[in-house]
Amino acid sequence: MGSRRVRRIHTEAVVLASFEVFLICLGIIVEPGVYHDGLRRVFMSPGLLITDYVMVGGLGAALVNAGMVGLVGVLLTTLCRIRPAGAHVAGVLTMTGFAFFGKNVFNIAPILAGFYLNSLVRRLPFREILTDAMFGTALAPVVSQMVYGLGWGWAPATLVGIAIGFLLPMMAPVMYRNHNGLNLYNMGLTAGVLGTIVFALKSGFAAEFGPVLIWSIHRSCWLGWMLFLLFGSMCIASAVWGKGLPRNYALILSSDGRLPTDFSMLAGWPATLLNMGLVGYIGWAYVLFSGGAFNGPSVGGLLTMVGFAAFGKQPRTIVPVMGGVLAASLIMVWGTASPGLQLAALFGTALAPVSGVLGPIAGFLAGFVHAALVMKVGWFHGGMNLYNNGFSAGVVATLFYGAWPAVAELFTRIDNLLQQKPESVADNHRQGPRLDPEVPVEAE
Repeated sequence: MGSRRVRRIHTEAVVLASFEVFLICLGIIVEPGVYHDGLRRVFMSPGLLITDYVMVGGLGAALVNAGMVGLVGVLLTTLCRIRPAGAHVAGVLTMTGFAFFGKNVFNIAPILAGFYLNSLVRRLPFREILTDAMFGTALAPVVSQMVYGLGWGWAPATLVGIAIGFLLPMMAPVMYRNHNGLNLYNMGLTAGVLGTIVFALKSGFAAEFGPVLIWSIHRSCWLGWMLFLLFGSMCIASAVWGKGLPRNYALILSSDGRLPTDFSMLAGWPATLLNMGLVGYIGWAYVLFSGGAFNGPSVGGLLTMVGFAAFGKQPRTIVPVMGGVLAASLIMVWGTASPGLQLAALFGTALAPVSGVLGPIAGFLAGFVHAALVMKVGWFHGGMNLYNNGFSAGVVATLFYGAWPAVAELFTRIDNLLQQKPESVADNHRQGPRLDPEVPVEAE
């Protein structure tokens, strides 16, 4: 059994590493003569939200950077000697996705060092906060903005990055209690709070700055086909590899996806791969039919969706949320093809557990509210929190976790009252209202 376990760990890590190496090789092939110059521009970019590396450095540089950052995640998993599970796949693919717009191997390094320092001080194995470390690189633009945007140099930027990495793992459990797992991007909420504080402090020492919009469309067709084939390969692999696939996939579809829910442990990797491919195709279809573009940020959104399809997202719970974002984009001023709302539909699926736990109506309304909120909260942190949608989703999830049970109870009581006979209503009125003892309502 021991040798089989070692072989399985090796196989899963190799699959992830092979995907990252494929991205690097693909980047070198598509732009063989210029990718290194583009990579230099990527490394020297402040990387504030939304900075499309396909526009900054070219497609080749963006692909190479994504593969390099993803390999860092795979390397950390291997060094910690753990079997990559759903959470680690989500972490690696999220790092890979955001390396198309905001992350690079240099601006994530101080934050990862801060997480490691935290594990040493608290005497914890680094493996226990590994996934937090991967997701905690959300604040990577803090480092690059200090170096290249403000010109303060690497020394203060590194110290601030280490401090951020040290603080995030202690803040994350507190943020989780606000929404009780209804926001899959809990680190996005945590990074949003800390990023807001960092931005406020920076504003006292430097000129004002904020989110930017660098958005490409010229490689949309190429990237669209690349993703289409990637998601298809996941579905094909699941069909070839899987036994009892319908039964196992039914386990995923019946799950509410509340954080943390690891589909690889719940239903096995074949069913999880199928879910990843299908969730990817849903996001892909949304971008295509809403008039959006396949570029660095949207590729990041789709890879993050696919990663979290191993850790909480599934078609039944993401569709209501995306429907809410679509409805908002149709009646609000920005429109469906707006970069912000296109990303809101993809990353807003962090609210999938709202659909799974509270129902599809709650999921639809949460998506609607999220679409409006996410367009404004970026200015709170100056574009330095790449998980802006996770920040917004955390606020929305907190609202629904606290308020929805009471609202549902109110409508239930109204419905029961309307179904009573008139004489029963009169009797209740004469007897006066019955006061139930106050009982805390937990979202199941």
